[in-house]
Amino acid sequence: MTENQRVAIAVQRGRRRDQFELQAGTLRLGSASHCDVRLAPDEAAAEQLILTAHPRGLALRALVSEPVIRLDGEPLSDAVVESSATIEIGSVVLELQLLEKRASRDDGAALLKTVRRVAMLLGLSVTAYVVLHEPPAPSALRRSVPLPALFGVGPGNCRYRDRETALAFAQQQLSAAEGKRERSPFSTRDGVLAVPLYAAAAACFRSAGDLENASDAAQAGQRLATHLQEELHAHQARLEWFLERTRYEAAAQEVLVLRELVAGRNDVYAQWLAALARELRSTLQNPLQKKGA
Repeated sequence: MTENQRVAIAVQRGRRRDQFELQAGTLRLGSASHCDVRLAPDEAAAEQLILTAHPRGLALRALVSEPVIRLDGEPLSDAVVESSATIEIGSVVLELQLLEKRASRDDGAALLKTVRRVAMLLGLSVTAYVVLHEPPAPSALRRSVPLPALFGVGPGNCRYRDRETALAFAQQQLSAAEGKRERSPFSTRDGVLAVPLYAAAAACFRSAGDLENASDAAQAGQRLATHLQEELHAHQARLEWFLERTRYEAAAQEVLVLRELVAGRNDVYAQWLAALARELRSTLQNPLQKKGA
């Protein structure tokens, strides 16, 4: 392998795939900032693997014993890749393909065909060049975000000024709130939707001068809101417990409940739950990562 040759590398993490080409020579793979192929600190040692140009292709040498590196399924210490290979480091999979540049036009045309075939195989464009020096996005499995307040504070305002209209609207909202509260043991989302209905009923009862019913509606809404906020805390605690113990199937069930509690929101917590759901789904579909599920 000469210095004007290149190697195509595809890095697969669950459903995420990074693809790029590097010039042959001496390439380092690890989590340190100076590495040519950079992985996350929880995925690789500071310097995990060194790749060096070799007359027969690309020489691979493992620099540390943990995490174990596998080349085409077998533990790697030293080896030479002559055309292509698959490397596994924990849950990360790397596909290597040697791309050789030649001087003659005929050989250049043949190389172009080879590169195009590689591009189809790895999902690369012939002109694509992606650099993996940016640190990977943090895994949702290994981080969490603060819990949100499910409901606002303070009394709302009634949209109606006329007393009769306000009373009629208050009764309508109260009836809807009661119906959803009764269904809340079977549908968490109904419970969440009931709280603002109670608030609207209380506001319009108050606007109409019916302070007794206003107080009753406000208290019912507050009790339900407190219960749902406590449910959020309880399910989040269970989720974190399951994630710490890699019980991913149980964690996925907790995510379903939590997403019902925050359905319709687009805040940081809701976005984290969505990302976590995707990672759990990908992990559970991969038998190599399903341990503890």
